This record gives sequence, structure tokens and C-alpha cells, in this order.
Amino acid sequence: MQGAWGLGGHVRVALLTDFPERLAAREQLYLGQSFRPVYVEEFAIHGRSAVLKLREVDSPERAAGLRGQVLYIGDDDLAPLPEGTYYWHQIIGLEVRTTDGRSIGRVVEILRTGSNDVYVVREGEREVLVPAIESVVRSIDVRAGLLVIEALPGML
Repeated sequence: MQGAWGLGGHVRVALLTDFPERLAAREQLYLGQSFRPVYVEEFAIHGRSAVLKLREVDSPERAAGLRGQVLYIGDDDLAPLPEGTYYWHQIIGLEVRTTDGRSIGRVVEILRTGSNDVYVVREGEREVLVPAIESVVRSIDVRAGLLVIEALPGML
């Protein structure tokens, strides 16, 4: 969440989905790492953001206090994706190995760029940026928790 919007307790939310219209139909979302249920009274899309009125938030101060929190939908509400396509939450946390078996870390973040996503892979203090393109990402096995890459020259 990006913070308060107006004086009525609305919150502005960055949309991390390619299907924001699907969120408009949701009456219940989940807040933060505790996945506390919250209830949507109003929802409006504004570009790559949305403005929501949550039943539990009745003032701009309470809305401002939610800045930095994440809203989630339930897994049962996710639309099925085509073969070889994944939700970001399925990618974040995967162990990344090269095709020769070398572990280079875990995906900790995904950056959206104009042409393709970029996986931020971290191991300790070391960070590697992996373009999410077919010639680099060789396989993804969500159940095994593994993403295999063909490292580009100079990547590692």
C-alpha cells in the first residue's frame, strides 16, 4: 500500500497484477504477512494504482498507517494461467541454479521493465539480475522450488 488517499480513509495501492479488473470483483482481501481478512467497500483503478475503501479503515490516519503493507487475494481466487506462465508469488523464493548445478541464490524480487521482467537473485550480500527471457530461464519447477538458468557471459 502506498498510503492514504483523501480524507475518508481510502488507501492507494500499487497494482502488482496484469489483471487489475479481477480485483474489482473481490469483496475480501488479506492484509500483511498475517493474512488478516479485510473487506473492500469501494474500488477504483487509477493507472497502475487503485484506490480502495476498506471497511476496517475509517480515517486518513489509519490509512496512512497501512503504508508499506501488502494486500493479497486468496489462492482459490487466482485465475488459471497458460502453461509456462507463473504468478510473481510463485517465482519469488525459488532457488536459482545454473544449468551446471551451481546455486546462485533465491529470487527475492521481480522488476518490471518495458520488454521483460528481471529476477533479482540474492545470496548473502551478492545480487544477480536475471532477465526473465527464454534464452536465460531454462526451466521453472514451482513444486520443487527451483528455477534453472543459462547464465549470460558476465552475469555471474
